[in-house]
Amino acid sequence: MPVREKYGILGMDLRAGFRQSDHSGEDQTQTMLFLLLAILSSTSVTLLLRFLEGRVKSEITMFTGNYAVCALLSFLYMGTFPAREEGLRFALVLGLIAGVFFLGAFLLLKKSLTVNGVALSSTFMKMGVLVPTLMAVIFFSERLTGLRLAGFLLALGAIVLLKFEKDSTGTGKRFGMLVCLLLVGGMADAFSNIYERLGTHAYADAFLLFTFLSAMLISGALAFRDRKNAVRTDILCGAALGLPNYYSSRFLLLALGRLPAVTVYPVYSVSVLVLITLGGVVFYKERLSARKWAAIGIILLALLLLNL
Repeated sequence: MPVREKYGILGMDLRAGFRQSDHSGEDQTQTMLFLLLAILSSTSVTLLLRFLEGRVKSEITMFTGNYAVCALLSFLYMGTFPAREEGLRFALVLGLIAGVFFLGAFLLLKKSLTVNGVALSSTFMKMGVLVPTLMAVIFFSERLTGLRLAGFLLALGAIVLLKFEKDSTGTGKRFGMLVCLLLVGGMADAFSNIYERLGTHAYADAFLLFTFLSAMLISGALAFRDRKNAVRTDILCGAALGLPNYYSSRFLLLALGRLPAVTVYPVYSVSVLVLITLGGVVFYKERLSARKWAAIGIILLALLLLNL
C-alpha cells in the first residue's frame, strides 16, 4: 500500500471511521465525482493559502481557525468506539505528538509558498512520502519493491537537480526551507503510518481528533500571544481553509471505497501536483526555469512509482 496518499494534505488518516464498499457495481459517475472533489479540495488548500498571503493580519490565528474546523468535523463524524483505556491512551499520546508536526508542516508550507512559490512548495510537500517509506523499511521490515526503489532514487535525483541550480532557489535558505518542508511534512505522515500499524483501528477517529486538537491548542496558544495583531477575519479565513483541508481526505476515502487503491492513489497524487503547479503559473504568474520543470516532471514520475 502507498505510504503517503492514504493521508490527507498534512497526513490525515484517510481510513478513519470508514469501510470499503462491498458493492462492485457502484455508480462509476459518482465514484469519479468523489475522486474529482478530493483532487479539487486538496488543490484548493494550497492555492487558498497562497491567495491569503498578505490578506490576514495574524497567520497563526488563521491556522487556529483551520484546525478548529477540522477538529469539529472530526468530532461530528466520529462514531462510537469501545472504552478500552489502553488503546485510547495510545491514540491520545501519538495524536498529541503528531499534531505538533502537522502544525509545523502547515507553517512551513505557508512560509515556503511566499519564498519558493506554489509549484516547488507543493512538490516538496508531496515528496514527504520518502520519510514514512524509509521508516517502514527500517522499523517495520517492509519490503522495498523495485518500482518504489526506482521512485525513491528518482526523487533524490530531482532534489540534487534543484540543489545545484545556479539561481537562488538552488542554494542557501530557500533550498533549506524546501528540505525542511519535506522532512516535517513526512514526519507528520509517518505518525499516521505508525498509528495504522500499531494503534487500534477502533480508535482511528479518536487519533485524528486528538491530532487536530493538539495542533489547534498549540496554534491557539501562539495566537493568544499575537492577539493584538489578530482580527476576526483571520479566524474566518482559517475556517474557510479548514473545510477543504478536511474534506479532501473524506472525499478521497469515499473514492477508495469504490475504486482499487492502485487506481486512486496515483491519479490523486499526480493530479493534485499538476493542478497546483498550473494554478501557480496561471493565477500567480510563477515562472519556472527549465531545470525546475524537469525536476517537477521527475518527481511526478517518482510519485507514480512510489504509490504503486
